[in-house]
Amino acid sequence: MSTILLVDAQASRRKLAALTLQQAGHRVVQGACLRDAPELALRHAPALVLVGVDHGLTDSLRVLRRIKAHPWTCALRLHALSAQARDRDEARLRAAGFDGFMDRPLDYRALHRYVEAALRASA
Repeated sequence: MSTILLVDAQASRRKLAALTLQQAGHRVVQGACLRDAPELALRHAPALVLVGVDHGLTDSLRVLRRIKAHPWTCALRLHALSAQARDRDEARLRAAGFDGFMDRPLDYRALHRYVEAALRASA
């Protein structure tokens, strides 16, 4: 069982994704505000961080930099979730340091497969 930090401003989306991951046996820590992500990452030491970036690419990049700059969280694997990203946004997210990217709307079976693959890649 891995701990996954899931940060998304939209509660319904966050809860459905969390339920999917919990049913797969993961412990899910939820955050509604990007600003809380670095503190939640420090407190819970997740194996993976999923960040909804639909409403603030600039804010998401700022949070990523804060997490990657801290010595206790710099090695965390951060993955972006977005429905509005275009190819150039995905390239920008990866160039900024996100380890992966998943399009929305989420197919929850695909989310489960994506997370399992991301966890295997980080092991």
